[in-house]
Amino acid sequence: MTENIFLIALQKIAAGSLALTELIDKTSALAAAGQIDPARQLYRAWINGNREHPLVYVAYFNCSALDSQAGDAKAAGEALETAIAINPDFMPAYINLGGILERSGAADRAIELWRTAVNRPLPITGMAVSHATTALKQIARVLSDHQQAERDQHLPAKRRKTGTR
Repeated sequence: MTENIFLIALQKIAAGSLALTELIDKTSALAAAGQIDPARQLYRAWINGNREHPLVYVAYFNCSALDSQAGDAKAAGEALETAIAINPDFMPAYINLGGILERSGAADRAIELWRTAVNRPLPITGMAVSHATTALKQIARVLSDHQQAERDQHLPAKRRKTGTR
């Protein structure tokens, strides 16, 4: 069944008749069936044929989530960077890219990226406030973790092991 989903979607992409919403439905079905790589292939094929689509950044963002699921942090990061380049106001891409940077050991770059997102001049909407709040929470969490790690480094070894302060 998933092979049919993939092949039919691929044919529609080649014909230029697969809408983004249908792409999302098809790739979600594939991912739910554990077919992450075919879903990624569909996103990439759709992106290649729709570079001028006004919502192509959404396809990059969704593909990045599948890239992350597949353990391909490099591809996920590149897709998110492209999504941001296409639509600098798309806050979810900043949040996810910051997470990738943090997990790769680049917490300072993650914080910088989240600060960039928070400081974007966006209209005040529920979603914009929610995204800004998420970015601020990420910054606070990373700074708090970093501060805790610094404090722990200065504790005597015995206290560090037992967790007492």
